[in-house]
Amino acid sequence: VSIGGVKGVFYPPKEQPVIVIGQKEKTFIPHVLPVLVGTMIRFGNSDDFVHRIISDSEAKHLRLEFSYKGAAFDVTFDMQGVVRLWCDDHKMMEAWVLVKENPYFAVTDDNGNFTIPNLPPGRYTIEVWHEALGTQRQEVTVEERGNVKVDFKLSGKEF
Repeated sequence: VSIGGVKGVFYPPKEQPVIVIGQKEKTFIPHVLPVLVGTMIRFGNSDDFVHRIISDSEAKHLRLEFSYKGAAFDVTFDMQGVVRLWCDDHKMMEAWVLVKENPYFAVTDDNGNFTIPNLPPGRYTIEVWHEALGTQRQEVTVEERGNVKVDFKLSGKEF
């Protein structure tokens, strides 16, 4: 879930913690990762076999080969957009990096709940993205104080 239309130019903090997408038991962890433009992600392999990670997404082209357990690469995501990752050796492995223009985003929990804190007052577009169910948007007004509740329905399931 992300907010569009926030005024300003945003950069990742200079002293940001290491953000990791791991590969373990032929699975990317996490499966979906939203980040701010300019964020560096460390890709690491915890498996005892080779992974070849590929993306041909417009926002990022990647060809990474992890030839041993413990191998790691640092990659900076410098263009906004949706980046689909997959392993060329294990076709069931797939993950998504959502590179956003501002830091106002969240990943839903298992029940579809989310919180986006510290959003300045104003009128915005809120967007929910799902890899199979697509994207929905709504307009939302954030007041000086209080919370805003937003409901989305994707394929009959309410988030």
